[in-house]
Amino acid sequence: MMRNQSFLMRMVAVAAVISVGFGSSCSEDEPQFSQEAGYAVEESNVDAYYADADDMAGVAVAESEETEGGRTTSGARQLELNDDRFCNGISVELDLDLSQLPALPIGDITINFGDGCEDGRGNIRKGKIKVHFRGRKFRPGSVISITFDNYQINNVTLNGVRTLTNLPASTVGAPKFQIELTDGSVAWDGNVVTREHCFSNTWERGALLDPTDDLVIVTQCPDADQAAEGVNRKGIHYRVYITKPLTYKRGCPMAISGTKKFVEVDSGKEIIIDYGSGTCDASITLTVNGNIRNVRSRR
Repeated sequence: MMRNQSFLMRMVAVAAVISVGFGSSCSEDEPQFSQEAGYAVEESNVDAYYADADDMAGVAVAESEETEGGRTTSGARQLELNDDRFCNGISVELDLDLSQLPALPIGDITINFGDGCEDGRGNIRKGKIKVHFRGRKFRPGSVISITFDNYQINNVTLNGVRTLTNLPASTVGAPKFQIELTDGSVAWDGNVVTREHCFSNTWERGALLDPTDDLVIVTQCPDADQAAEGVNRKGIHYRVYITKPLTYKRGCPMAISGTKKFVEVDSGKEIIIDYGSGTCDASITLTVNGNIRNVRSRR
């Protein structure tokens, strides 16, 4: 598998989250923390569903010669992708705009799951993920935008626009992205949540150049007032601030270090979420009104 593809698959650790869904909860040693724990898990799960779509779009872009200014065949063609999330027999179509190749490849990729299929991880996917790319892949200034057309995974419906922009310091070997979500909404079982966010992601290779050692460091965008804002399924208007960079490691179901602050806008209540100091154990520490509790996700 390509190194760039390995990076995209490590943008956030989504596999364990996506196969479970919003039924996830946490175990904590104080009943009054169940509500706060639920907020923390739901916010992470919503982000993970979008990150999964980002990752699949990135895999499609990474596998396309056109995005490097290579192949210049006109018209649409089917892509063959080596990733078990792309169900057998689905359509992944690339349509290339040849007007500015090779200096500025522009095109569209449509990932069409049709009326539903089961992927290699047991997830049921439906509908379409639409990808528009502009610029050579993983190069500074290149942009990938992602939209959804009745797209569902395990009966969870995603909407909104995801925009991934390679930052000026980005290189093919060590990409740096700004990731924005606008007009985001996620719906399941009669619940609807809304969300917008802006993150800056930096890939750090492991010392042995082993993809399993790769880390992704996530901060909020420098010019953003907060990392994320939305309304959860309880109707709570919230904002999230990344107070210490979040570190993700491949194969771990959530960040392995870093902290963020979840703020209920109307009440001003703050929940501090601490992901630890580098251990992949799916546990977090919550601080609410000065009270500290350890919480472990049941993913």
